[in-house]
Amino acid sequence: MAIRFQCPSCQQPIETDDEWGGKLVACPYCRNTVAAPLQSTLEMLSPPPPVTGESGPSIPTASAVNVGGGPSPTSPWPASPSWPAMPHRLVPSHVAPNRRGWGTAALILASATLLCAIGTLMVIRNHRMEVEALQADPGKPFLENQQHVMELMQQRYGTIPAWMLVLMGLPILGGVLWLGAIGCAIVGVRSPSGRALSLAAFALCCVSPMLCCCGPMLVATLT
Repeated sequence: MAIRFQCPSCQQPIETDDEWGGKLVACPYCRNTVAAPLQSTLEMLSPPPPVTGESGPSIPTASAVNVGGGPSPTSPWPASPSWPAMPHRLVPSHVAPNRRGWGTAALILASATLLCAIGTLMVIRNHRMEVEALQADPGKPFLENQQHVMELMQQRYGTIPAWMLVLMGLPILGGVLWLGAIGCAIVGVRSPSGRALSLAAFALCCVSPMLCCCGPMLVATLT
């Protein structure tokens, strides 16, 4: 008794002998190699109308396939060898996130740090004489120097002048911004999208400390 089923590739009704149930056969329509079921399934499906021959409707017989790749005695054409399926390219479960925003934030913070350094130098340049008069004595302890500076400001100005508050506040603000720029650049440099911006932020973060260290001497030389 023949096993009748529908080809999974071309959806045409075909049949094969019982001995080929559960084995590979070749579809006479699309010539694809398909696995025959163990029993007929054509009655449970709604296949397209079968091919009509001279003697009435008929269902073509699927040819057996030799798994080893050689020609099958019942197959009218050589069967293609059954090669193992090619492995699919695995998509990495973790794709590098877009950290361009971190790089942008790092560049903005580094630019603000540089502006704080430049602002500090401008204050020193405009009040160079006052700053030199308030400079601490390296030979004295820190607390004595601070007390001396406060006494001089009280004698001259009666209170802390605004430019002195700016001069003390800008380095502190610049230091906080510098730390934020370094942190954002470290995160952003790990992503290709934010690497260029992060490297530019690193460069500015290197310029700002150098400007703070060498800037006062340069201002004193120029003025």
